[in-house]
Amino acid sequence: MRLPRWLSDNFRLKLFALILTTLVYGIVVAGRTYERELSFTVAVDGLAEDQVLVREAPEIRVRLVATPGGFSSLADASRRVIHLALPAAGKGQFHLSDADLPLPRGVKALSILPESFDLRVEKVVTKTLPVRAESRGTPAAGHQVTSLRPIPDKIQVRGPQSVFASLSSVTTEAIDVEGREEDFGARVRFTTEIPFVVLPSDGIDVAVGIDGAVGSRTLSKVAIELLGPHADRASLERKSLQVRLRGPRAVLDELDASSLFATIDLLKLPSQLPGTYGVKPQLLNLPPEVEVQRLTPETLKLTLR
Repeated sequence: MRLPRWLSDNFRLKLFALILTTLVYGIVVAGRTYERELSFTVAVDGLAEDQVLVREAPEIRVRLVATPGGFSSLADASRRVIHLALPAAGKGQFHLSDADLPLPRGVKALSILPESFDLRVEKVVTKTLPVRAESRGTPAAGHQVTSLRPIPDKIQVRGPQSVFASLSSVTTEAIDVEGREEDFGARVRFTTEIPFVVLPSDGIDVAVGIDGAVGSRTLSKVAIELLGPHADRASLERKSLQVRLRGPRAVLDELDASSLFATIDLLKLPSQLPGTYGVKPQLLNLPPEVEVQRLTPETLKLTLR
């Protein structure tokens, strides 16, 4: 079979041109670069078991340029981890550059966002904190919740040292007491959620007391305390009052006048100028199951000198 004349004429020259064109195309394609944005994570090396990173590093977004095959080794997220040394004195600011990035040969960074960020490491401590249980719903008619007793009433909590400056107790999820007529027990989880604080994952037992014996009790000679910067300039027409309380009898029986006190906040006066004012005392430190039915007298005369 003979080749067409247009192909056989100057065949060697045409073949050489074809080979040269193929080589040039391969060189051009091999040298072409592409841009891509990838995310990197930050790992802090040197953390001890009793240390925690409380200010986490942000996700690092890096704009990269490379040849087509240059990105293949970065497809695995485990290869996109930036390792940094433990901050001096527990905290420090870091400035990222190309040298900090685990980039393979032939890959360059065009931009890093963010380039700077702060890290803080704290010591992890264990504290014993009281447990506070809560309820929701309404017991059966004529009944009240008389007690919510966590078992145990204190637990060990583990977390960064700074957290415990504001964390004085931990709270359970609300226990449903709707329609209940007698004592029962419940297993509930904790609702307190603070970053880096570890609480028992299996929750805690709570003994719920339900009492149907609700009554009233009157206590006399409940002391009144003046609060405010001008308490030394103020005087009341009387130093005590009578209170009428309602709640579970078992709780009321444990109360006496010496365990209660009423307050008058002088900062709530319409004026801090000398004169006579009508004030209403407020009863404090009552058990949550007990309510105030009446204070006698409801209004007192206060003189500010």
